[in-house]
Amino acid sequence: MRFIDDPPAEQYLEKLGAKLLAVLPPNQLHFRYKIIDSDEINAYSTAGGRIYVTRKLIAAAKCEDEMAGVLAHEMGHILTHQYGIEATAEMAQLLHVTSVGDRDDIFDKVHRMAEMEINGKWRAPSEAKGEDQADAVALYATTKAGYVPHAYTDFWDRAADTGGKTGSTLTDLFGITRPAQKRLRTMLTVERAIPPGCGATQPSVPAAFLALQREVIASSVRDQATGTESKLIQLAPPLRSDLARVQFSPDGKYVFAEDDSTIFVMLRTTLEIVLQIEAVDAEAAWFTPDSTHIVYSTPTMRVEEWDIASKQRSAVHELVIYQQCLQHLLSPDGHTMACIINTDKATRMGLMLLDVATGDTVFRKDDAFVPGFDQEDAEAIYLEKVLGTPMVSWSYTPDSTKLLVNLGHWNYLYDLNSHAMLKASGAIGKLSRGPFAFVGNDRIAIDNWDNPTSSGVYSFPEGKLLKKLAMGDQALERVTQGDYVLLRPVKDSAVGVLDLNTDRILLGMKTKAVDVYSKMLVSETGAGGVLLTTRGLVDGGTDVATRELPMSLLGGLQAAAISPDGKFLAVSSATRSGFWQVDTGKRLLYVRPFQGGFFDGNDRFYGDFSKYHQQDRSLVAIDVALGKAGKLSYSPAKNARSIGDLTVEFVLSGNREDYIHKYDLQVRDWKTNALLWTRTFAHGTPESNTMLQGKEMVLTWAIDSDAANAEMKEHPELKAQADALPKKGQGFLVEIVD
Repeated sequence: MRFIDDPPAEQYLEKLGAKLLAVLPPNQLHFRYKIIDSDEINAYSTAGGRIYVTRKLIAAAKCEDEMAGVLAHEMGHILTHQYGIEATAEMAQLLHVTSVGDRDDIFDKVHRMAEMEINGKWRAPSEAKGEDQADAVALYATTKAGYVPHAYTDFWDRAADTGGKTGSTLTDLFGITRPAQKRLRTMLTVERAIPPGCGATQPSVPAAFLALQREVIASSVRDQATGTESKLIQLAPPLRSDLARVQFSPDGKYVFAEDDSTIFVMLRTTLEIVLQIEAVDAEAAWFTPDSTHIVYSTPTMRVEEWDIASKQRSAVHELVIYQQCLQHLLSPDGHTMACIINTDKATRMGLMLLDVATGDTVFRKDDAFVPGFDQEDAEAIYLEKVLGTPMVSWSYTPDSTKLLVNLGHWNYLYDLNSHAMLKASGAIGKLSRGPFAFVGNDRIAIDNWDNPTSSGVYSFPEGKLLKKLAMGDQALERVTQGDYVLLRPVKDSAVGVLDLNTDRILLGMKTKAVDVYSKMLVSETGAGGVLLTTRGLVDGGTDVATRELPMSLLGGLQAAAISPDGKFLAVSSATRSGFWQVDTGKRLLYVRPFQGGFFDGNDRFYGDFSKYHQQDRSLVAIDVALGKAGKLSYSPAKNARSIGDLTVEFVLSGNREDYIHKYDLQVRDWKTNALLWTRTFAHGTPESNTMLQGKEMVLTWAIDSDAANAEMKEHPELKAQADALPKKGQGFLVEIVD
C-alpha cells in the first residue's frame, strides 16, 4: 500500500471518528486512520482499531454524512469483534483448534492457518452476517450522531452500482439476485425501522469536508524509506532511470523527457530545463494542443495539469467511476478520459467517456464489445478481462477532437466536440487487430496484420487509401510533426523512424524514447540524457544539443546481484547496467543491460547480457575488480532460466508430432554448461513451475491429469490422499525440487 501523507486530512477523520464514538458503546480502543492511494472506492479495517480509507472514496463522497457512514461501518466490524469471531470460526473449521495458549502458540497456529489450502467456496459462518451487522451499526450510529439516515445507504448503492435494485423473493428463488442487491435490501429494512424524526433531514456539506476533499485530491504520494540504523552508501555516479517518453510540443517550442518518476520540460533550442514535475507512476504525459500545459494521468485515474509559463500545477482531478476500469486513456488536451469498463456478463466489456473537469459521464455503452459467433473474439475478451490487460487499440487525434477505438472486429469513432458516435468508414471501419497511428489530424497509418497488402496511409476519417506501405507485425506510434511514424521494434533496434513518403526506415534508435518534429529528432542518450539531432533525417545532419538530466527517483530494475562477501553490487535497467564497489559507492563499470546473473565466491560476475542492438545475447564472465570480461564458451539456451549458479530448462525429448510431448528437465552448471542432472516427464511439462530462493523449484499438476497420476504411481501415500479428497478432481499435486 502507498499512503497519502496528509496529517490535516487524518485529523479530520479522527474528529469525525470521535463524533461517532461518542454515540457508540464505550470501549478502550484507540482508533487510527490512514489514507491510501488506490483505484478502488473502498475502506477497510483491521482488529485493534486501524481504519484505512482510499483517496478515491473520499473523492467520491458527496457529503460528510456519507463519509461518517463509511467510518461507522468499519467501526462496526471492530466493535462487534467480527475479526476475532471469524478467526475463531476459521481455526475451528480448518485446524479443529478451539483454544490457544501463549504468544508462541498463537504464532504457530496463525502460520498453520496460512499454510492451509482453503476451499474457495467455504466462508466463515459470520462473514455475510458480519457485513449486515456493520451496516446496521453504520445506520444507527450516523443517525444518532445527527446525520441523514439514508446517506450511508445511498453511498453504498452508488459505489456498488446496484442502481437501487434489491431483488425479490422471485429472483431469490431463481438464484439471480446479486449479493450486493441482497445487502442493499437488508440495509433498507434497517433504515425503514429507524423512527421518523431521527437524524438530520438534509445532508451536511461543511467547509471542512470540502477542504478535506481538496486536500486529499491534491496530495502527492511519496515513497518513504523506513528508519534504519544501517549505514547508507551513495552510489557515485548512480544509475538513473530509463526514459519512458520524449515529446516535442505541437508548436515546436518545448520538449519534455519523462522517466519513472519525473517529467523534465525543456526549451527546444537549448534543452534548458524550464519545469521539473515530480510525477511518480505517471502514465504517458502530453503537451496540450496549444503547447501551454503538460497533462498526465496515473493508474488510479488521477489527472494533473501543469502550466509551463507559471511553473505551477493548474488543476488536479480524481476521477471516480463505479465500475472496474480495465484500461483508460487521457486525451492530449486533458479534457476527456476514456475507459474500458467491466460489466456483469462473462465476456462483455463497455466503453465510457468522462469529462475530466466535472467527472460527468459524456458517453457510455455497456455492450460495446460483445462477442457473437466469433470464438476468437470471445476468447480474446475473456482473457483480457481475466488478465486485466485489455488489448484495445485506441488513440485520440493530436487536436483531441476525435477518439478511435478498435478491439478485434469492433471499431468506434467518437467526436468529442459534438459528443456523438460517427460511422467508421472505409479502411477505418474494417480495422481488425492491426495497429494504427495518426499522421496529423486528417491522415492515419494502418498496419494490417491480417492482410499486409492493405497496410498504408489513409485519409481520416474517410478511410480512403492514399499510399500503400510495407510493414511487419509492429506497433505504430505517431510523431509530433512530419510525414513519419515510429515502428516498434525494427531489426536490431528498439524503434525505427519510417518515412511515409519514401517507404524507408531512415534510422533505428537504441533507446525507446524518440520523437520527431519536422526534420529534428529527440531521443535518449546512452547515459540517460537527452539528444537533439538532425542525423538521419537530413543529408549531413548533425547533433544540435545534448542535456544531462538531474537525478530522479529510480524506477523498476531488470536485474540486480550482490557478491557473497558484500564487496560488489551489479544493477541493470532495461537499457544500461553498472557495477559498484559497495564500501566506497564508486562505480567501476558501466555497460549494456543484463537480464540475470550472479557473483561467485571469487567476486567474478557471470551475467546473461540481453540482445542489445547489433550485439547478440551472450553469457559473459566479468572480473569486476580488474575490469576484465570475456564471453563464455557456450551460447545461452533460448528458454533456459537461471537460479544462482544453475540454469534450468525443459527440453523436448520426443517427437514434436507426437500426441503427448515428452520433456526432459535439464539442470546445468552456469559457468561450464555441464549437465548436472536430468529428469524426464513423459506426459508433458508440469502445468506451472516457479523458482524459489535457495535453489528450489516448485512444480504443480492438476490432481486429475494423466501427468499427476503418473507421478503418483511412485508415491502410494499421495495417491491415497488424492482418492480421499471429498471432491474428486479438485486439487493439485505439488512437488518441491532441490
